[in-house]
Amino acid sequence: CRPTDLPVIRKNSNLQVYINSRAGRARHYTLNVQNEPTNELAVRQAMNMALDRPTIVKTLFGDVNIPAFAHFAPSTLYYSDSLEKEYAQKYAYDPTKAAKLLDDAGWTMGTDGIRRKGGKSLKLVLVSASQQQVHELIQAQLKKLGFEVQIQMMAAPAFFAACGKGDDNLCFLGGMTSPDPGLWMNGYFAIGGTY
Repeated sequence: CRPTDLPVIRKNSNLQVYINSRAGRARHYTLNVQNEPTNELAVRQAMNMALDRPTIVKTLFGDVNIPAFAHFAPSTLYYSDSLEKEYAQKYAYDPTKAAKLLDDAGWTMGTDGIRRKGGKSLKLVLVSASQQQVHELIQAQLKKLGFEVQIQMMAAPAFFAACGKGDDNLCFLGGMTSPDPGLWMNGYFAIGGTY
């Protein structure tokens, strides 16, 4: 069932709902720090502060999922509650602080609601093979801050090729269930890793 079906299911006295935490990787976006504008720290920080993760999660997943601020799900080996709390505090939803970061970095709001700097717009290319509704909510939240987010949905083979090519700013990676975080963390931190 989908999380949005749960209210109806819970009303049925013949059914019980059990929600289990799975070990593995949280849904997240890899940020391409080679391409403009995500090569700027202020842009990456502002993006994080401009996202209202609790609203996104509640809207699309009800009480099934929790907002993530780290790669590991809480039930994963080596999960760090202190790291999760540190990033949750550092990147808490704060659109005022996010706007100030962009202002201070020289990104000025245009009359069309998109920020610009040096003649370039604050445009992000987001590639994905799934979860379009999540991306559309993120697109809407970032637009309020002056980002233009172009969502490119594609089939899985094209998606992985696009992420590997690196022409994007954000590459969406779904959750991955695994009791051993090394199975997927090598893609981020090993020499020649995928991401």
